[in-house]
Amino acid sequence: LRIVPADSRSRPNFIVCQPDDLPFFEEWTPPPHFPRQEDVEQFPGDDGLPNIERLRENGLQMMQAYTTSPMCGTSRYSTISGRYPSRSAYNRWRNRGDDISDVTISRTKLLDVSRMPDGRDCSEGNLAAVLQQNGYRTGMVGKWHLGDDNDEYDYDTFRDHVQSCGFDFAESIFAENLWDEIYWWEDFSHNMEYMTEEAISFINDDDDGRPFFLYFNPTVPHAGADVYEALVDYPCTRTPGGRLREEPRVPGMTSDMSCEDYRQTVIDRAQGERDNRSLGAIWLDDSIGALLTALEDSNQLDNTFFLFQMDHGKEGKASIWESGVRIAQFVHYPDAFRGSRTFQGMVSTIDIAPTILDYAGIDPSSPGYYAMDGISWRSAVESTRDWRIFNEDRCLFFEFEEERAVRCGCYKYIEMDDDSETFEWGQDSGLDVSEKVLNNLCNEYNGESYYETNESMEIENIEADAPDNILDDLKSYLECHLDRTQSRRNGDSVDYSTECGPIVLDGHAGIVDGHFFDVYDIPTFDWGCFPGDARVIVEGSKGVTHLASVQVGDKVMVADGSYEMVYSFGHYNPKIASDTFITLCEAS
Repeated sequence: LRIVPADSRSRPNFIVCQPDDLPFFEEWTPPPHFPRQEDVEQFPGDDGLPNIERLRENGLQMMQAYTTSPMCGTSRYSTISGRYPSRSAYNRWRNRGDDISDVTISRTKLLDVSRMPDGRDCSEGNLAAVLQQNGYRTGMVGKWHLGDDNDEYDYDTFRDHVQSCGFDFAESIFAENLWDEIYWWEDFSHNMEYMTEEAISFINDDDDGRPFFLYFNPTVPHAGADVYEALVDYPCTRTPGGRLREEPRVPGMTSDMSCEDYRQTVIDRAQGERDNRSLGAIWLDDSIGALLTALEDSNQLDNTFFLFQMDHGKEGKASIWESGVRIAQFVHYPDAFRGSRTFQGMVSTIDIAPTILDYAGIDPSSPGYYAMDGISWRSAVESTRDWRIFNEDRCLFFEFEEERAVRCGCYKYIEMDDDSETFEWGQDSGLDVSEKVLNNLCNEYNGESYYETNESMEIENIEADAPDNILDDLKSYLECHLDRTQSRRNGDSVDYSTECGPIVLDGHAGIVDGHFFDVYDIPTFDWGCFPGDARVIVEGSKGVTHLASVQVGDKVMVADGSYEMVYSFGHYNPKIASDTFITLCEAS
């Protein structure tokens, strides 16, 4: 992979694409299967998915990507906001006073709730709103699933609502799943030609020269409507906003043939398969190809950060097992990195917003910037050295209904309800469905990847035999997360300052008060500590002013996994006066 210097490129465009209920194909990663899973998801037909593969094979593949929550709407909230779904203002209002927020699609919406602190999710607290305030054109096309559950549906009114959430452009909007009762007239279905044409129209509308952000959410292959029936029975002129006067004309799809003829090619390429998965994936792949062609034709492909991801795991949907929360995620961005590369660190849907803002040159001092749970992985990816911080030393949390789980490094801890989808999936698959489950996900670690086989890493519950410090730490981190995300009845301000996880300094990169900074070794002097004890310096030019959570006497983890005690703070000035070092002595 060749890294292209940042100063050689202009502000990038961004596309975030997350199809609805896309399976985790065997050709990717590979996927985390349940132990009794017999069917595997191979690419459909002989041609496969060449356009999606173009993104993966010529970009960055995240080998351990996660969603925060294993359902469509809850996952989408974390993607667009950079926050856990329990943070949703609407969720906090609906769950106010409860010990644990009930994280469901119906309660996780991107809405302004004036009576809640930090309650402006739609108008301020999302990625599009910040990009819009910082000079970007913003567009939304496809499934939204984050609006108010209102039976009195009107397309124009709903489009206005989406635009009020930071989008200059919103078309081909599917408010909810296609089976939802708001679509009582049932005059339309999946329509990838219409959706793709609107996305290309937005891409090409660049008269003012501003970079763009496109949030592109195809409805396929979700079973809200049968994909084969959509291809055969619903003309592409039928849309959620009414009937089009003429068929969409999309390069590579309908530019030189009718919709009916083009759709027959989708059916033919599926080679007799009529399931949603096969037909939906082929239809989707053609759409991705049309977007890539539009970017090439407008000379914007190299300068476009194109992130493609599943919205959640399909095999274990609605569960917080790995097959419910781990996803495929690829990033194609030639101006920043060329060729094919994988990243082994754990990343999450909450990291998308801060990473995009980082690449856009938007920082906490920029207009509209707000507190997020996620962190940018840019420096870790571009440095080629800091992926371990995102893997061995990071904690990610998973939420659905009232269940929670946490993964820190190799270990994943689940607190399970006995009437949940997690319980039922686990029971049907032969997994341990105790109230508390601890798994070591590193059994197959080969020095590069934790997932070299298709076998589940969650077969063995080691909760009873785990070292006390591991189990106690994970429980305390999960309790910390529950406390900081609890919706309190008294309207207390929302807590984004508490970091639920270890404070880590590893000689290459470090986490201090939830922020990542470069760490450098400096000479050890025989004062304050014994000779040979470690001293590291946190580079102040990276913005390290957040040392409140690190105190003298604290233990911190260092590179070899051992713990050192913070002996003192001081200043050492090889670069700038604000550089700060922490002296670490052997922990007692």
